Amino acid sequence: FDECWYESWPHSDDVDALVRSPLVGSDDQNAQVLAMNPTRGTTFDAAGRLRQRPTWWAWIAASAIGAAVGAAATWWRRLEIASALHAGLRRSDTTVLQLFEAVAWVGGAFVLTSGICLTILSGAAPGDRSDLIRLVATEGVCAASWTLIGVIIASLMIRERQLFTFFKGR
Repeated sequence: FDECWYESWPHSDDVDALVRSPLVGSDDQNAQVLAMNPTRGTTFDAAGRLRQRPTWWAWIAASAIGAAVGAAATWWRRLEIASALHAGLRRSDTTVLQLFEAVAWVGGAFVLTSGICLTILSGAAPGDRSDLIRLVATEGVCAASWTLIGVIIASLMIRERQLFTFFKGR
């Protein structure tokens, strides 16, 4: 044969070396490995393409949205928290209480959205499914953890001396 064609996805230099293995003991030293369609280049930078995809920023957006939701959920309860501080509850106790309550609703939301995402991703190609699940899980974990961080930060920002201001603003 004058030609040997193969298809490899994603591209691997190991496959190029394997293609040359039938030439061992051959007198032909002019063997070449070329791309069948070089219009998009002869190499593939998977990591670079992954960083350039539009959804690369999704984990950052999920983290920011999670932190904002957690902080807002706690801030809406600022009168209750300031009142508890005024009644003698320690700041650490109110923060832990807010965190436990947030774990309940964040955990429920995480379980619900995980089920929805797994149902949607079950239709993906079997070879891509694990990578897609990993990417979606990363964004979900970022959103959930930053929601809890937002709850902690907002809870620590509420002071007892703000009680009457919060009450007047109600």
